[in-house]
Order: sequence, then structure tokens, then C-alpha cells
Amino acid sequence: MCIKNCQCVPDFANEQQPDARNSILNEFTYNGASILPFTTWRLSDRIYFLLGEEAYGKDAGKWDDWGGRREQSEANPLVTATREFTEETMGLLGKYSSKSYIEQKILEKTNILADESKKLVTYISYFPAALLKNLSRNFYKKRKKLIADFNKYNKICAANSPKLFLLKNMLDKKRIGWLSN
Repeated sequence: MCIKNCQCVPDFANEQQPDARNSILNEFTYNGASILPFTTWRLSDRIYFLLGEEAYGKDAGKWDDWGGRREQSEANPLVTATREFTEETMGLLGKYSSKSYIEQKILEKTNILADESKKLVTYISYFPAALLKNLSRNFYKKRKKLIADFNKYNKICAANSPKLFLLKNMLDKKRIGWLSN
């Protein structure tokens, strides 16, 4: 599915190099990237997308995919998308949100949307249901712990502390929810 000002990156699933679609994006000038995870449940032909509600900023209260701004050192949108996905899922997916895992296991079941006007790339990616269930089962407990850590470090660290910055990034999502077709 493509939306206004958006181009689908061609599907090279039948070619020898399954990561060819992502390599096309090396030439794409982008400002941000995200992952929109989806799954299916057994005994159902429905697709479920996992969204997060933004906790603060200009998008506070809006439901969104898992992503954000590109850092200067990032040369490829997949690097940005996986970093942001790992941060915003608070590391709950462990190695399953890493760039190497996504390149090896997830990209073959991914649609990539590149919005040239906004300079954004979205990876609409299939994840096994058990992984996303684990994330949704543990999300609120982990978030509560990170809030306590943030409050503790906020009292003893400088405002521009890398530890505080990372904790704040991990708290980007306030709630999670499922959207189905």
C-alpha cells in the first residue's frame, strides 16, 4: 500500500540478494525511519499492527509506528529504524530488534515505504506473534521501572547526561495498542 507522496521500494524477493531493496535506500536522503511491526494470530487470517502512543512532544497522544530522527552517523534508514525500534520497545525484544536479525529474518517479509516529501522510510515488517506478545505483556512493567530510573538519575545527573537522554528516548511511547484489519 502506498500513500500520498510515497513510493514503494521495488520487491526483489525473487533475486539472489534479498537485501537489495534496502541497498537501494543507501542513495535515499532521509531524515527519519521507523518500523511498523505486524503479525497474525493462529486460527485467524487477520493482520495485527502494533502501535505506540507518543508520550510527549508535538505528537503527544498520537498513535504511531516505532521510529524517529536520523542521527548524523547513520548512513542507512535501516540503521535508524532498528535503533529507534530498540529504544522505543525499551529493549524488550532483545536481539530480535537488532539490525542483523532484521536483515536476516525480517526483511524478506517487509514492505518498505519511502516518503520523499517528508524524507521518511517505514519498514512494515512481519514479526512472529510470540515476540510481539512478549513485548505487549512486559511493556508497562518495564516502562514503570524506567520511569523510576529516570527520576533517580534526574536528581543526580546533569540535564544533558547521556544516561538521562537514553532513558528519555526509551520512554517515548506511553501505551501500546493493536490495530487490526
